[in-house]
Amino acid sequence: MQPRTTTGQWRRRYAVYFGVSVLVVALTAAAHSRRGTSFQRFLGGSNPLAVVLVVLAPGALLLYLLRTRVGFEISQSGNLNGVLLSSILSVPFAAVIILVDRMGTFSADLNVPFPESLAFYPAMGFVAGILFLIVPLSILTLTLNRTARRLGRDRMIWISIVAVSVIETAYQVRFMIGHSPGWAVACVGVHVYLLSLVQLSLFKRYDLVSMYAFRVSYYLLWHVLRGHVRLSLLF
Repeated sequence: MQPRTTTGQWRRRYAVYFGVSVLVVALTAAAHSRRGTSFQRFLGGSNPLAVVLVVLAPGALLLYLLRTRVGFEISQSGNLNGVLLSSILSVPFAAVIILVDRMGTFSADLNVPFPESLAFYPAMGFVAGILFLIVPLSILTLTLNRTARRLGRDRMIWISIVAVSVIETAYQVRFMIGHSPGWAVACVGVHVYLLSLVQLSLFKRYDLVSMYAFRVSYYLLWHVLRGHVRLSLLF
């Protein structure tokens, strides 16, 4: 049984989601208007603003279901610990992938150029979090919720987290198969799986804000800072 949430608490939580969503839409528009081609690798010929809006709308409903049925939070008042921990945890992950990159693993067009990257990655990071983590987590936990009494709610949640973490891993690795050495594919596969696992663990322990903070911090270190260096100096 989840603790009762007042109307004021719901408003504050969804005000956070609405605020982040508005920021994501603004960042998407800024990145798209500057270059116009950065989204094609992920979205093909689809309009990025339309895709973002389509993803954000059901995201709000799914977060409501995750809160009421399973207990995942959008945001918790005064939750600095979650955000700080997320930022700290992103550092070793960025260091590892930069080390892999220094071995000549990735192509030059992996990163979006600076300064467009400052808008592109925070926007895509939130959308990717909804698509690859929130949507499948909602579907799986709500499906398994009927077995929570037999499995135990906490075990059911962890089974879902472990399973959902595979999805983004498979998506990322498929771009490398046939174009990169086996060891690199394996390293990236393990790396992305752990990234997803940590994000969902932060979501469970803290809230969506902490999960998003981890991804943004990681993107700033790897895609924005390292991306600017590798594009300007290495290629």
